[in-house]
Amino acid sequence: MQLHKAKGRQAFKVYAAVLEVGLMILFLTGFIMEWKISKYRRLLLDSAAMGILLYNIMLAIKYNIFSLTSKSILRLEKLKSPSLENVNLNLY
Repeated sequence: MQLHKAKGRQAFKVYAAVLEVGLMILFLTGFIMEWKISKYRRLLLDSAAMGILLYNIMLAIKYNIFSLTSKSILRLEKLKSPSLENVNLNLY
């Protein structure tokens, strides 16, 4: 009830820590089981590689690594390159 009323700050921290430990144990036991069975080892490695790849893509999207910043757009406009004359740089 304290969590429902937003008064259980300490109780929620304990709950979150217990949940985190439980999820880590679940992850580690699954990892160990798949690693020991050679039939599933390739699947484990493929799944781990795909997870790492998707995590990095999500970080790149979050921090706008692939998009043009306003400073880079201004630098492109100052260059006045002939190849960029027909490019519309208005983003809005």
